[in-house]
Amino acid sequence: MHLPVLALLAVCPTAVKAISTPTCPPRNFTIQFERSRDFDLDTFIGARWYVQQQMECALEPANLFQCQWAKYKKIEETSPWGFTIKAHNHIDQIPGNASTMDLHPCVGVVDAPAGKLSVGQCFLPEALAGPYWVYLYDESKGYAAVGGGPPTEAAPGGCRTGTGHTNSGLWIFTRAQARSESIVQTVRGKLKTMGFDLDALRDVRQTGCPG
Repeated sequence: MHLPVLALLAVCPTAVKAISTPTCPPRNFTIQFERSRDFDLDTFIGARWYVQQQMECALEPANLFQCQWAKYKKIEETSPWGFTIKAHNHIDQIPGNASTMDLHPCVGVVDAPAGKLSVGQCFLPEALAGPYWVYLYDESKGYAAVGGGPPTEAAPGGCRTGTGHTNSGLWIFTRAQARSESIVQTVRGKLKTMGFDLDALRDVRQTGCPG
């Protein structure tokens, strides 16, 4: 006679872990078929992106989740360390939170057609930069999802990237600053299908921003 499932789990508690812990990164994880087939790096970096949701990581705790945008510009001559793009990540002050931040990392191109980039300090070699992948991108609908390479850390809700200075982060971008809930939910749905843990994402306030 077979033991009831609950009795089996009581005898073998490790079975619970085996059932609830996902394999990370997910099997056959790839961004090739999840992003837009028309991905073009020049178009992707051609206009400002506004952050609508993101993970906490070493450089950006949750108290800075306000009025964030990112823009990119190609460097006329490849830097001595191998970078070809300069990024500008900005966080504005808003009433009640007097935090303002500007970060200027450099970006290298690893595999442009696949949306695989790297990001790091401009004064360090590109070999020391961390992965920066475009998981999803649709210019016509004005959204993208980017993050620190394959999600290798298991969580109850799926897989995550890390929270350190490299191999970390997950961001949902939109071209428009005003939040479109339908677009955000569309991106979240696609990320969930890819195996990401959406519990790690937090809203970024894009109202009351100066300018």
